[in-house]
Amino acid sequence: MKQISKFAFFGMFIFLFLISCDGSGSSTDLTGLLLTGQNSVSTSENCPPGTIDPEYLLANTIVSAPGSNPSIRYKDPVKAINGVCGGGQNSGGVDVYTMGSTDPDNFLILSWNGATVTNGTGVDFIVFENGFQQQASINYFIEPIIIEVSLDGTNYCGFNPQYTGAASPASLNPTNWIRFGGANPVLWNMLTHPLTPEEIFPDPFVANAGGDAFDLDDLALDARFANGCDSTVLSNLQTNGFKFIKLLNAKGQSTFPTPAGSFDGGPDIDGVIAKSITP
Repeated sequence: MKQISKFAFFGMFIFLFLISCDGSGSSTDLTGLLLTGQNSVSTSENCPPGTIDPEYLLANTIVSAPGSNPSIRYKDPVKAINGVCGGGQNSGGVDVYTMGSTDPDNFLILSWNGATVTNGTGVDFIVFENGFQQQASINYFIEPIIIEVSLDGTNYCGFNPQYTGAASPASLNPTNWIRFGGANPVLWNMLTHPLTPEEIFPDPFVANAGGDAFDLDDLALDARFANGCDSTVLSNLQTNGFKFIKLLNAKGQSTFPTPAGSFDGGPDIDGVIAKSITP
């Protein structure tokens, strides 16, 4: 979950402490209230739409969401499959599911209700977190996600994510987080900034929708983070596509640093959309 400025945090904390002194609220509830009160976070509660046109091939099934708790704001995994509600270049959306930041609840697995995401020409799917560019700054709020995909739900291959910035402090520039989710702002909002599927996946590809785009041709023998990935599994995925996508919080992975600005280190998932699927 993204962190607000120290001054805004302090002021809102005092206010919320006074109105919630009965102790009935949880820390996650408090975080949500703080975040929706800052300029850097979208405050619209009108998105997502009530229904989603089936032409938008969004992941629509929660396979595994350890650590979820629908009674707590930002911990309801349905928010990761109910539509994309981006806040734009300089603000983060609030219709999101915040992943856990520590084992064993630091991942989310989604699917397309049995359908297979196919490997076409160019970008095959886009992951939407709620990263955004800080106002009047070259820096971004980044909560990096390692992406893995599977055809059988057991053997996953990843995209060999690479970090090219300084070891400390961690870079806040998305260009230093290669083949990660959670690096770029979400421009697409299904109500306030609608896009057609053709606009989301234009040819040649332009990131009209924002988010982080992935091509199955870039899958690798990613032994550091993948489960059961070998050359046979990799070839099968690139030939036949995948049914399951695993979003793994990069925080705590010794290979990568943790960017500043995260309240609890949990990436905020808005949705995943595929370019093409088969039943």
